[in-house]
Formats: sequence, structure tokens, C-alpha cells
Amino acid sequence: KNHQTLNHYIFEPYELVLVNQLWYLFGFDEKNRYLSLKINRINSIEVLDIKFLKDDEFSHRQSLSEFGYKISPVKVSLIVKDRDYLSEYIWGKNQTITWIDSHKFRLEVEFSNDEAARTFILRGGSNIYIEAPESLRNWACEEYLQAFQQY
Repeated sequence: KNHQTLNHYIFEPYELVLVNQLWYLFGFDEKNRYLSLKINRINSIEVLDIKFLKDDEFSHRQSLSEFGYKISPVKVSLIVKDRDYLSEYIWGKNQTITWIDSHKFRLEVEFSNDEAARTFILRGGSNIYIEAPESLRNWACEEYLQAFQQY
């Protein structure tokens, strides 16, 4: 959970999965706890002969949707201008695009998590207006103000 904390696991991996541009290793530890470990946080590996009994029902799909981790999915309504190419992608569940004019559309979509929504908004900058949720709009205002104050 913290890049400054060092933990040791005896872990049997079952799947390597790419989620939101990050690699995760899924599997179980010696206490039969399901774990997902970010590859970029692994400092060293020692290969052991220990095996754990794999649950036949195990699947990374328990914690993933087709769009990333199912951690606090967020439904958004955004107005996107001068970024027509963004309409060509699938950003999440229940996505609808309604064209307002030739270079502006409303994107309604459920991002798989808050970070995915925030990343999308930051990449769009001033070409994206957040209609809903208000909490995300407040976050963006605060984020842009803090960035402005740095420069």
C-alpha cells in the first residue's frame, strides 16, 4: 500500500494482468488470502518449491471489469470539445455519446474507478467540462488551482 513499507510474502501467482497501464500479479499467499501485487513494487523474488492449492473458482474477474479494477466505479457526464477522436474509444460501461455540434459531444460513462475518470479529465484539460458528479468537478477545480499556484 505504501512505497516506503517493505513487506514479505510467500505467494503463488496465477495470473499476470494489465490494468490501467499497470501490471499486476494475482494469486494466493500461504494463508490462502487472495492478493494482487503491482509488478513495479516487487523488489526481489526468490523462487521456492512451495505450492498452494488453487481454488478452481479463482479468476481475476472477481476484482476486475473489462475496463480495470472495480474500485468505486464512478458515473460521469462530461462535455468534450475539440477532441473528436475521443468519441472513437470505449472508456467504460454504459457509455453514450451525444453530439451537441460538429466538435462538441456529451460523454456519459461509468469509469471503473475514480483514478480512470481523473486521468481522462486531466488529459483533456480545458477541453472537458464536468457536468456530473459535482464531487469530481470540485476535485478538478482544486487540482487546477493547485497546479496554477505552482507555476
